Amino acid sequence: MGKRFIIASKVSAGAAAEADATMHTVGDARRLRVKRLTYYFSANTAGQLEISIIRGTTKEIPDVGVLLGDVEPVTIEVDVEYGPNSKVVVHYKNNDAVNAHDAFLVLEGDLE
Repeated sequence: MGKRFIIASKVSAGAAAEADATMHTVGDARRLRVKRLTYYFSANTAGQLEISIIRGTTKEIPDVGVLLGDVEPVTIEVDVEYGPNSKVVVHYKNNDAVNAHDAFLVLEGDLE
């Protein structure tokens, strides 16, 4: 078991925006094992903002579908490992053509 590691990030998606945002880059000769994800969305998001954690073209979290929600925080247990120089990337898609929305994410795990 390595050192406990917490990554916090805010994703701001403009109206009708879709993109990727890097949350963290694992250092040389390090490994990051993500064990828990807590996320929530700004008020009145009403499921319009979709997020997922990806690696390259592979979706890591969730296995199927996307993460949706509103103000209430949701915590899920996960087991995803990133090797040296890997990027932890959030993919987001705002299905609201008029309003911007935010998502807040906290990843917890071990850094070795």
